[in-house]
Amino acid sequence: MNIEDFKQTFQKLDKSNMHLLDSIYAPQIVFQDPLHRIQGLPALTDYFQHMYQNVTDIEFKFLDQLQQAERYLLIWDMYLTHPRLNAGKSFIVPGCSHLVFEEKCISHRDYFDLGALLYENITGLGAVIRWIKGRA
Repeated sequence: MNIEDFKQTFQKLDKSNMHLLDSIYAPQIVFQDPLHRIQGLPALTDYFQHMYQNVTDIEFKFLDQLQQAERYLLIWDMYLTHPRLNAGKSFIVPGCSHLVFEEKCISHRDYFDLGALLYENITGLGAVIRWIKGRA
């Protein structure tokens, strides 16, 4: 598998086609983000299914990438629309992914600002967080 195939497949993901994860992730995948650490493809599929369940729209724009052998760093912006976040309007969360491949991806770690994803987009709490960040 090459990195372009990975990115294209990842772009196609939605709550109705989680079976596509089989084509990009190895059975022993280790996935980590600011919220969870998950081992194994069945657990990752469940996690993604749960995450995508209420998402109205999601798109990743891959901005840059670095490669060293079978390791990649992907820089991206996630455009997300979720009915419970940002009053249901789309917003952007910047981040990056560190990926390690053998035949398929065996390690995927996402780095992003959890506050930018959740706390800043919850009605009421978001205004307080943005005010605090603005004063720092």
